[in-house]
Amino acid sequence: MTILSANSNPLVGSQLSLNSTTIRPYDHTVLLYEPLPFEFVFTNETQPQVVVSVDGLPAVCACNYCGYSYTVPAASVTSFTLGSGILTISGSSFDPNILSVSLGNHSCSVTSSSASQIVCGLTPVAG
Repeated sequence: MTILSANSNPLVGSQLSLNSTTIRPYDHTVLLYEPLPFEFVFTNETQPQVVVSVDGLPAVCACNYCGYSYTVPAASVTSFTLGSGILTISGSSFDPNILSVSLGNHSCSVTSSSASQIVCGLTPVAG
């Protein structure tokens, strides 16, 4: 084994060893092992599963089961009235625990709700 030194004089010997260390500062983009894509990690399920991500990073459900179901809404609106910033929506099959209503891009604060009526207050918009 021959190693050239800085001034081009060869170092010669039969029991030479070479130690090299690469120092790479840690940051969030440097990983020791690349993460496995979710396409390679799955469990056989009988119901559809969802892929969860938080801030664009893949996440795992707490129990490794990310099942979901979709129920077609059966609610129907039969009429509505708007007066003095109070919106009253009448109909059937509403969720009595509804938390928010939007009218266009404006939110409406729900003050009361039942299976047949939702009452909410609109905030006046300047303009």
